[in-house]
Amino acid sequence: MASKRHQRRRSCESKVAYATKDEATRAAAGLRKSFFGGSWSAYRCEWCGRYHVGRQNARQRQAMAARRAQAAE
Repeated sequence: MASKRHQRRRSCESKVAYATKDEATRAAAGLRKSFFGGSWSAYRCEWCGRYHVGRQNARQRQAMAARRAQAAE
């Protein structure tokens, strides 16, 4: 089991923190453009309360695709 300190280090110490969601969303759009797509998105950090940009893991992407497919039916 990971310690809280380890979780905090992984969550926001090495990441760029944005003050607003709009700033983070623009940064995510820039990353999608420079990396030819991808699932970059802005999210609010539970540790520092600011916004970061990251990618969803494969399990999260699959769950999102399943929800979208179910909603389209």
